[in-house]
Amino acid sequence: MSPAHRIYAVDPGGTTGHAVVEGGTVRMAGAVPRSDALEVLTAAFVDYRPHLVVLEGWENQGRRPNIHAAYANQVLGYVKALAHVYKVPLVETYASVWKPAMRAGAMAIPGDRYGVPTVRKESRALALRLALELGGWPADTFEGLPRRDWPHVIDALALAVWGWKYGARPRA
Repeated sequence: MSPAHRIYAVDPGGTTGHAVVEGGTVRMAGAVPRSDALEVLTAAFVDYRPHLVVLEGWENQGRRPNIHAAYANQVLGYVKALAHVYKVPLVETYASVWKPAMRAGAMAIPGDRYGVPTVRKESRALALRLALELGGWPADTFEGLPRRDWPHVIDALALAVWGWKYGARPRA
């Protein structure tokens, strides 16, 4: 896959993050408001015309499913349907697969060199890896975003970068 391909990543959850990365450039990233989820997700397909969708599947990791699981699964189904309608190959992966790959060795990355701001502990390794892979912290992407949405946007961006850098491939 050419590094210039546009990858649309979606990380469904109580707050869904989504991002488009094209050849190492962030084209779009944000949190999807529940009230506009269908419109926002559809607009991403129409406006950015992705070449590949990378979707984080839902896994309960031994926890009891709650209301957030229902919404996450609705988002999963809708994104899969959009990928089918727009004929975009889709790769579904899981946090237990892609996050360890992106976190590996990331805490050794000098965040100050890449302009990485202070983020929550659980997002720090992914933020450092993003800054390294993108050639710097994408500050303009986070400008104006509420801090509560940052972990979801970091996850979506990291998922897109994982798809771009580590060769997410659709099944034949």
